[in-house]
Amino acid sequence: MRKLDIVLIVLVVVSLILNGVLLTGSGLLLQRALKLRRAAVEMLDQATIGLASLEKERVEYPVHIQQNVPVVADVPFRQTMVVPLRTTVPISFTAVVPVNLMLTTVEMEIPIDLAVPLDLEVPVTISQTVHISTTVPLNMNVPVTIDVAETPLRGYLAQFRKTLERLRESL
Repeated sequence: MRKLDIVLIVLVVVSLILNGVLLTGSGLLLQRALKLRRAAVEMLDQATIGLASLEKERVEYPVHIQQNVPVVADVPFRQTMVVPLRTTVPISFTAVVPVNLMLTTVEMEIPIDLAVPLDLEVPVTISQTVHISTTVPLNMNVPVTIDVAETPLRGYLAQFRKTLERLRESL
């Protein structure tokens, strides 16, 4: 065997070993890339699900209101009520009565002293417009609930979700 044949054999063996190492390295690299792809697909699926649920969420925020509110109004007031009237009315006077005595007429004074009892129920109707002008201090917490689906954010979230779905499909 010649020297050239030995060198060729050594070169072939070295080439086979290098090719084996390269194939093994490529296989490991491909396995890692597939693992990374699966992880990326899972993360994109979770992000898509999270965005879909975010579109259905409600934002609750307490708003504190502390200010004076002017109130100006005309309030019509109409009411009928029954007022009981139970009393005794004293009547005291002197009545002058002319008496005809055939030849002459004489005026006679007759004193009258009476106590007239009253037992009545009198309906009283009050009809009036009351003008109100005041300032009312407000100090309160008002819970405000906002549906994300009813805000412009919904469109942005849907567009972002579609972009993530397209990215997932391209992997």
